[in-house]
This record gives sequence, C-alpha cells and structure tokens, in this order.
Amino acid sequence: MSVYLFAQGHTERSGTLAGDEVWNSSGNPYYIKNVLTVPAGINLTIQEGVELKMDQLSGIKVEGDLKVIGTEQDPVTFSPNGTIIEWSGSWEGIT
Repeated sequence: MSVYLFAQGHTERSGTLAGDEVWNSSGNPYYIKNVLTVPAGINLTIQEGVELKMDQLSGIKVEGDLKVIGTEQDPVTFSPNGTIIEWSGSWEGIT
C-alpha cells in the first residue's frame, strides 16, 4: 500500500490496506490512485465529512469490511480528482 501525506493537506491512497483504518476529515481530501483493496479481515471506516477524489480508472475493491458513515449535514463525497473531464464511467466504483 502507498500512503502519502502532503503539506497542502491531502492524503493519497493506493494498493492494499495492511491493517484497519479510520479516515476522517482531517486528512481531506483523500486521493484514490489506482485500485485500493480492503482485504479480507481488514476494516476501512470512512467517517462523516470525508472527501474522496478518484483518479481515472481507480476504485475500491472490498474483500473485508467497508463502513461509510456520512450524514445529511456532513456527507462523505466521491468526486473526480480534477483532471477527469467526464465523470461518468471514469472510475471503477466500489466492488
């Protein structure tokens, strides 16, 4: 798994999670590069207010447990990373 923290205030994720993770808005935005895998036995919790920016052809493959905990007032958002012209069909989704 690759994890990069930047002074500009964002986090990049790709590869396979090695352990349970909780993402919160302090890491915003989270850039998903390529495919991020949540393997069997691993939990990924995405808390309210998290912003995910998806690269073209990126996605989240869930073999373990994924919990997305957004609220109407503070939703979790998925959007293109800014370099994608056409959002529809540009990422692999959550499988």
